[in-house]
Amino acid sequence: MNENEKRIITVLNQRGPSTRKEISAACGISWAAAVKLVNRLSAQGMIRCLGESTQKTENGKTSRIYDIAELQPLAIGIDIEYGHTTITAQNLKYRLYYSEIAATPQNPTMEEVVVFLAGLVERCRKDLAGRNLWVEGVGVGIPGLLIPSGGPPFDRVADALSRACSLPVVADNNIRAYTLYLQKQSGNGGSFAVFIIRKGIGAGITLGGKLFRGYSGLAGELGHLPIDSEGPRCRCGKRGCVEAYFNQREIARSWAEAAGISRLAGQEEQDERRLVEELFSEAAEGNPRALSLLKEKAAYLVPAIAGLLLSFDIENIMISGHFGPRGEVLIPILNEGLAQAVSSRFHYSLNYRQIKNEGFAIGATMLFLNKYYDYTVLAEH
Repeated sequence: MNENEKRIITVLNQRGPSTRKEISAACGISWAAAVKLVNRLSAQGMIRCLGESTQKTENGKTSRIYDIAELQPLAIGIDIEYGHTTITAQNLKYRLYYSEIAATPQNPTMEEVVVFLAGLVERCRKDLAGRNLWVEGVGVGIPGLLIPSGGPPFDRVADALSRACSLPVVADNNIRAYTLYLQKQSGNGGSFAVFIIRKGIGAGITLGGKLFRGYSGLAGELGHLPIDSEGPRCRCGKRGCVEAYFNQREIARSWAEAAGISRLAGQEEQDERRLVEELFSEAAEGNPRALSLLKEKAAYLVPAIAGLLLSFDIENIMISGHFGPRGEVLIPILNEGLAQAVSSRFHYSLNYRQIKNEGFAIGATMLFLNKYYDYTVLAEH
């Protein structure tokens, strides 16, 4: 698929059904090129004609309207979390054709992960085949520290799973998978970064519309920036990392202690989220105890954001977590800290996005389907 074909797919996915004239203008290509490429994509089954437009052109004729096809291509997306794994099958419009949740193996070797994933893929393909549906590839979002040894697991998992399933596989950090989901949701064809706060902190970065992975696929691990060598031990083995101070569990624990709650019932995730949402809600209402705690915790996140700003000079930065509908109260607190840490010459915008759990599975699908897109077109036109 050439670059202009990718632009057409991207425009149709973001803007919806369009005429060839609208496609030509949005993609910055000539009318003749738009007609040729639309015909080619239609013949390949990638897009479909919906019929005639109700609006007439200047010469009194009607134009045909085109949209992305429903069944081609389909891809499998697998979102691996430490507790459970979600597998889906979706099309370019992210319509769901299959979904399953399974328990993730604990402390697995790479071989165990691949066997587990291959079983999920086989069940999914069997179900789809019964409906005469076929997938073109697999995307896998996986935590970088799920497999404890051997370096970043992404390419190793992709290669091994591809051999096991006889399908092309793209694997990457689940934070970067979610970054692709946010890119699609926001229609951002330029550069932006997102800090995702759950059990830890990860940063996803796009530069000029392209996902940035770094030399070894480790870009964005700013949660493991050490800020206190005597601080609590992080899951990476070091002490005093940013994410050891600012993560969902630690925030919930600190608020429970400040609010006089004796314990978190089993440290269940729903309890953590409830407490975190309560903290942000109380802070938004002006509760001085909640505001003080949030400012204390946010101070640990500021160095990581400042490091990204100083390194990449990215204007648009998102903060995403399970903070509830009042999560935006964190933004002015962070801005106050960044004003002390970063020169006023840097111009940036912080905003809050509540995590959408389905975004990780959609993003995993996009790791594979991303080869059909060119988001730079959204920044140009």
